Amino acid sequence: MARESDLQSKFLSELRKVGYKCFKQQMNATTRVGTPDAFIFKEGFWGWIEFKKHKNSKARPGQKENVAWAQENSWGSFVYAENKDEVLKYLKEIAK
Repeated sequence: MARESDLQSKFLSELRKVGYKCFKQQMNATTRVGTPDAFIFKEGFWGWIEFKKHKNSKARPGQKENVAWAQENSWGSFVYAENKDEVLKYLKEIAK
């Protein structure tokens, strides 16, 4: 199984190819707990992505709540090996 960082890199690279601005959050001691892994933007659309190695990976405190908040206000999702193709297809469709 691929590493989470490999999934992130490939996924964000695909989004950049269709015009998304993607910012990967650098986690450190000053990063707020639950901050999603990446922020994406395209022509007034924004979203938060939390990457997980697979769908059964455990979320850290605050991650579910922050992704839910993003979903309510624009778009947010957990992305893992089992749903990456579906989510990428959706984001490419709305980028047209």
